[in-house]
Amino acid sequence: MTAVKLFVVLFIFFPNYSSATDTVTPSKPLLDDGQTLISAGEVFELGFFSPTNSVNRYVGLWYKKAPQGMILWVANRDKPLKDSSGRLSITQTGKVVILNNQSSTPIWASDSSAKNPTLQLLSTGNLVVKDGGSGKLVWQSFDHPCDTLIAGMKLGWNLETRQNWILSSWNSPNDPSTGNYTYEVDPRGLPQIIQRKGSEEWVSVYTLQKDQCDSFEHCGPNGVCNVNLDLICHCPTGFVPKMPRDWERFDWGSGCVPKTKLNCSSEKGFKKFSHYKLPYGLKFLAQRTVLSIEDCKEICLRNCSCSAYALSGVSGCMLWFDEDLIDMTEYNVGGQDLYIKMAASELAERMLPNQEEEQHSDALTEDVELPLFDLNTIMSATDNFSTGNKIGEGGFGPVYMAVLPTGQEVAVKRLSKDSGQGVIEFKNEVILIAKLQHRNLVRLLGCCIHREERMLIYEYMPNKSLDLYLFNFGLARIFGGDQNEVTTKRVVGTYGYMSPEYAIDGLFSVKSDVFSFGVMILEILSGKRNRGFQHSDHDLNLLGHAWKLWNEKRPLEVVDVLVKDVNESEAMRCIQVGLLCVQKRPEDRPLMSAVLFMLDSENPSLPQPKQPGFYVGRVSSEVDSSSSCNQPFTSTELTVTRLQGR
Repeated sequence: MTAVKLFVVLFIFFPNYSSATDTVTPSKPLLDDGQTLISAGEVFELGFFSPTNSVNRYVGLWYKKAPQGMILWVANRDKPLKDSSGRLSITQTGKVVILNNQSSTPIWASDSSAKNPTLQLLSTGNLVVKDGGSGKLVWQSFDHPCDTLIAGMKLGWNLETRQNWILSSWNSPNDPSTGNYTYEVDPRGLPQIIQRKGSEEWVSVYTLQKDQCDSFEHCGPNGVCNVNLDLICHCPTGFVPKMPRDWERFDWGSGCVPKTKLNCSSEKGFKKFSHYKLPYGLKFLAQRTVLSIEDCKEICLRNCSCSAYALSGVSGCMLWFDEDLIDMTEYNVGGQDLYIKMAASELAERMLPNQEEEQHSDALTEDVELPLFDLNTIMSATDNFSTGNKIGEGGFGPVYMAVLPTGQEVAVKRLSKDSGQGVIEFKNEVILIAKLQHRNLVRLLGCCIHREERMLIYEYMPNKSLDLYLFNFGLARIFGGDQNEVTTKRVVGTYGYMSPEYAIDGLFSVKSDVFSFGVMILEILSGKRNRGFQHSDHDLNLLGHAWKLWNEKRPLEVVDVLVKDVNESEAMRCIQVGLLCVQKRPEDRPLMSAVLFMLDSENPSLPQPKQPGFYVGRVSSEVDSSSSCNQPFTSTELTVTRLQGR
């Protein structure tokens, strides 16, 4: 590949300057009669020049003491003057203009504006327009580079002004007009330095190192690097670690090998891998003719040594002929599609998991009309699940604030991989939540299923939700209409609201939600949380505190002191119903229909509550006469989640 030289040396004649100055004002232009601007320190010089074998005149910048005059910057590179009648000036409104004697219309002008302006060549080589009132720079030549990067210039994007700083070649050694080649930072995915020929992308020459995956061949031959995974290196589908014991020690340098070795007579096909940084690019052949993806596939399939192909809109069909694919990276967003050749048997084996996931996704859409969001959309909307977007965390996992491409703000609940929740359980939860429609409940907008990822997308509450103060369950179970209870081996959710039988034995029933509801009633009345409740007189939790006051005939002391004008009969009824709901034995708790009746009736006849679950008391001699210890105890110590808003 022919190298592109962006720094062009011109042999030109510089006339002697008549006076040394670095400033142009509206009343004192720079004429094309040998005058030049010289920066402080006499490093840079700006004036009119003509390239070798050309009569065109340009305003350019060069090193004053360079013996052969290297041109660093050209103002009017695409609009030359045709004679030596030009002048460089600055208008009263702050525009930098190049004029000639034949016309009052500028040959070239800047897009600047200022009051009492001055045009000055700084010691850095930067030609700037200063506002006389504020002293601020309103325009600078460093924002408009040509083919040379001077110390202090920048390449890339200015995120505030959307300015794109790029270098562009001269059209020829004697013509400074914009040429075919540019040198720029491509902001898509990881920042890359790109050389382009016109609109055609030519080659990425450097990628800024951002993480471990930027280290060349970090995962070895055929290995794939992904910083978003717990183990950043993995083998693509159809490949296995070459040295499994090394991989167990997190030494991935040996890379991966195909599970089934290919030969020219093997039945083979291609597996598509999306969002990849393409393998090391020195050993691929780019077909520059216009080819479809099928054409590219056929070319690679017919060539026994072809190991992969990709199709780029600018480079055409790209083919890799090495057995090993080097330096592959998988992104969450961006990247390109790569098609890797492998044995047909491997492709057949991998159909089952994909089909299974598709079947679950299809079943989900059949059971409930709910949008399925693409993982890349969610990754982009949450800024790759950044901590800055995190707004809470519950027993099932963290919650992130996200902005969809439409501009809609949503909350994304990312279910923890440690929860072990499968597709069926996730489907159960989605169906239940989607059917809940209430003005006081956040609405479920959709979900996302991708490999091990399970996510729920809710409407976003800018002022957060009352559940920050009331609850944080994240518990969904489905059982048949003829079942009263089910048993689970995995306890997931927020302790403090779970019933004792579920938290201890994994036993879940209709009475489990009754217990949670009772905790909520007591929390609303007291303005306190059950978990983390503290009192200066004892070590009881909120349930124990309410039970203690009930037995001491002082139940109204549970009510928040900030609540004024308490209706004592209603408060007593709510306290008693709350204690009935949190009784330790499930069979002692009322059904929710009975709870509704108790709360709605003016003078209901309520049974006396029994000791609540997770009651924290003190050891007495009646419990253990052999113990002289008088320390607080609890029947179960449970600490799993932090209570935060969804």
